[in-house]
Amino acid sequence: MGMDKRIGKESLNAGPGFGGSCFPKDLLALAQVAKTFHTECQIIDSVISSNNQRPYDMVKKIYYLLNTSPISTHIDMRQQQTPSALCLDERQAKAIKYSLPFEINFSNKTIAVLGLTFKAGTDDIRSSAAIKIIQILLDREAIIQTFDPMGMPGTKKYLAALNYKNIFYAQTALSACQNSDIILITTEWAEFKTLPWETIKSQTKAPIILDLRNILDADQLNSIGYRIQSSYSFLESALTIESIVELACKHKMPAICLADRGNLFGSLEFALNCAKAGIQAINGALINLVYAEREFCEILLIAKDNIGYKNLLQLVSDSFTKNDRKICNHITLDDLIKYNAGLIILSGYAD
Repeated sequence: MGMDKRIGKESLNAGPGFGGSCFPKDLLALAQVAKTFHTECQIIDSVISSNNQRPYDMVKKIYYLLNTSPISTHIDMRQQQTPSALCLDERQAKAIKYSLPFEINFSNKTIAVLGLTFKAGTDDIRSSAAIKIIQILLDREAIIQTFDPMGMPGTKKYLAALNYKNIFYAQTALSACQNSDIILITTEWAEFKTLPWETIKSQTKAPIILDLRNILDADQLNSIGYRIQSSYSFLESALTIESIVELACKHKMPAICLADRGNLFGSLEFALNCAKAGIQAINGALINLVYAEREFCEILLIAKDNIGYKNLLQLVSDSFTKNDRKICNHITLDDLIKYNAGLIILSGYAD
């Protein structure tokens, strides 16, 4: 969408979800009006549903980074929606509704959260994604250290009324990061861009930053020794398409393969940038392959022709929509047998 000049990139900012007092309320109002007139508004309903899911997706990212392995979702959603699910507590009910595995727990983990308001320049925490993420983490036994230039008074009052404990409000962003296992940036305050990250690194348990607002310079932090991710990355990459192509040109590579984990979202931008640089673009994807009950390995699929690219699209799509999601997004051996034409399949991983 950003590459379409009629739309542009200005309003397309990946993040933990939108909030505030206006946009969420207006969407719900539109959906309710449509319902009153017995009219389907699938786009609006999908936006609301996606935004509700977004904080849970961010928590999965946090869990992945703290455990350095893919999250296994050992829940059969169909079984959990049987009448026995009525016995679940509120936390478990939310986990079913928003697809967060029960086994995710942050006991003995200290998480620094920089930013509480729904956007910078305000003290408004209404429908803030940061607050939702904090609540999910506290429900799963995390210890939260947080700082926000303007949002802490409102947050203290709100969370205290809900009897949340194990959250500590720091006087500065620097002190909020001390002795943390991971640092989250949840609001795009300008002062977070210029924090002394080299100093902070020596005061944390692990040099891990999850920048949910994409405000930091990944190259600078990587040079210091941080492991950094942005919301554009599903799991572990912080490189832009332009950076990848620039590096390929620098090293005089005639061709490069883009193999993102479980998606092909960058394939069009990748192809266009490679064409401009005179480099052969090769499309691929890393996908989880289930070979036994709750057992999976990661394989690399590379399209070698147009048929292969179509089959790659099919398999990536099926990994999200077709199979029961007991184990992440995945395909089965039957899927691979059915759609293997035109694909190079590599499975030479340690697992």
